[in-house]
Amino acid sequence: MTHGKFYNEVCASTNQCDFGLVCSGSRCACSSNEYYDQSSKTCLLNNNLIASVSTDSLIATNFIFVKLNSSVQVTVTYNVSWTSRLNPTDRGYNMTSSRDVYAAPLTAATDYTFIITTILPADNYYQTKAYQNSYNMATRRLYDNTCSTTSLCDERLECVNGKCGCQSHSFYNTATQTCQNSLSHGQTCSPSVPRMCQTHLTCRLDRYNSYRCLCSTIAHFYLGTCLLDSNLIVYDSSDSVVEPKFMYLKMNNSAQVSVMYNVSWISVLNASVGGYNTSSSRDVYLSPLTPATDYNITIASTLPSDSYYFVKFIRNTILKATKSSYGYQCTMTILCEKGLDCVNGLCGCLSDFYYNEPSKSCQKKLHYGYDCNATKECQDSLSCTGGRCKCLTGQYYHTNNRSCYSFKLYGMQCDATIQDMCKNPDFVCTSDAHGLSRCLCLFNTFYDGFTCSHNLVSEMEVSINQVNLTFHKAFGLRSFNLSWSATGNSHDYGSQFINGNLISIQKLTPGQQYIFTVATSLTSESEYENNKMLQSRFSLVTYPASPGKLWVERSQLNKSPYILKFNQSQGVVNSYQVTIKTVNLMHEVIIRRVTNPEVITFDLYPNTQYIYEIIAYNMLGNQSAATTGNFMITA
Repeated sequence: MTHGKFYNEVCASTNQCDFGLVCSGSRCACSSNEYYDQSSKTCLLNNNLIASVSTDSLIATNFIFVKLNSSVQVTVTYNVSWTSRLNPTDRGYNMTSSRDVYAAPLTAATDYTFIITTILPADNYYQTKAYQNSYNMATRRLYDNTCSTTSLCDERLECVNGKCGCQSHSFYNTATQTCQNSLSHGQTCSPSVPRMCQTHLTCRLDRYNSYRCLCSTIAHFYLGTCLLDSNLIVYDSSDSVVEPKFMYLKMNNSAQVSVMYNVSWISVLNASVGGYNTSSSRDVYLSPLTPATDYNITIASTLPSDSYYFVKFIRNTILKATKSSYGYQCTMTILCEKGLDCVNGLCGCLSDFYYNEPSKSCQKKLHYGYDCNATKECQDSLSCTGGRCKCLTGQYYHTNNRSCYSFKLYGMQCDATIQDMCKNPDFVCTSDAHGLSRCLCLFNTFYDGFTCSHNLVSEMEVSINQVNLTFHKAFGLRSFNLSWSATGNSHDYGSQFINGNLISIQKLTPGQQYIFTVATSLTSESEYENNKMLQSRFSLVTYPASPGKLWVERSQLNKSPYILKFNQSQGVVNSYQVTIKTVNLMHEVIIRRVTNPEVITFDLYPNTQYIYEIIAYNMLGNQSAATTGNFMITA
């Protein structure tokens, strides 16, 4: 495809020119309603030269910064003129090649007609072209001018109640004719200037008669804001403690500042009876008070003065009554102190409770077996014995009836589910020979006419080598089997059958421990008891035999150390005690405890006559008859 001649080339006819061009004046050119755009190398309509006003234009009270919209891509000149629609002499003019046009000076709150002429300069082929467009624009309005929307006012103002004014956080400074930020707390102000103080503040006189931005007269300042004084009003809390002789008020309010609480109280019946207390805490102690008395209590929340404010007193009066103590008259339980009930018109305790003096309250009476300090603390059928609620001596506690009864004695019918019904520890509730529950003796014990005993031997006499035993003559006991054995000596033992209740065991080893076992059968001759075998074990130690005399031949009496040897006792000896003293008691008495019949000492004197005594002891400390004598130290 071949191109025609380009723009500005010589031509004889339009057919010789490229598409979109015409042959005019022997050269290829644009038509009369077009112009040639160098950047796109095309002919564009002249209408593209018309400029419009952008919405981004900046409008002020005394100028407008016009931003033009245009699609033209060639260099043009913009001729901008403006004329007041009310005052033709208020006009101006500006020419620029920029699309940003500064129109000034202008009159505030005035409508202007703007004529924007776009001029395309002449060149070698075209004459100058000019295209116009007109717009109406108004400058913004000044402070106190009427308005319908904020967009009509100075950008620093807003439309408030139909007039241009300062924004909500500012006020209009007439001296500088500008808006300034509203003043903060404590700053000097003028009450005639609207919104000079921040929205939560009021321009009023301070305590020194100067106008300042302060909280209103019914509010106080705290951490940058004003709080209502009503927040300081104190109310009584349900957590308050009320007693007969004092109150511990726990006060409620929503105060966030530090205040002092002045609390006064006056008896309703006697105005001369009252008191006063001051506290920075919301917990206030009122004392002394009279039980069962109404009081008018006035609580003044005191806010101290400072650099701007006078002292404030916010008062509230409440009516409150003290509780009735134990024994005071009442009409309902709520009037009694905590823990008491209104019983028969008096503050006291219900029948199943007792009054606890230390706690000033009614306590549940204690059941059987509980720790106690006094009988009144126990249930009615019990007494405080040994620090516990128990039945009286000779009684048992019936858990079902919750009452005390006399112990059941031997042979009486009983209930095995009731603890300690039988006299304890003698009897136990068990089945008798006929299957009935009765108070009987435990297994391996028998009834001796007074109590239950497990010891079949009632009396015992012990000597050096003999033991005399007496057996119980209880009902049903007829004969006994007796056996014994020496501890540590398997050869020393014996046994014997006794048909009666007396026996004498002889030829026992002196000082020896013996284990005795007695066995018998309790016959069913009793009305209640079943046949049962009885057995009891006991130990005894025979008395030691007397030691022998001093064995002079084997003793060393003629030189120190002196060695005294005695003949040992027959049988078993745990220890010996040897006592040595002079005939005239001129020298110290010597006492030695030894396990063998021998004494070694350096404490004897030559050529001196001595007396000795030697006693044997068994393992229980029983002593033998003493053996005495004398000897002579020869050297």
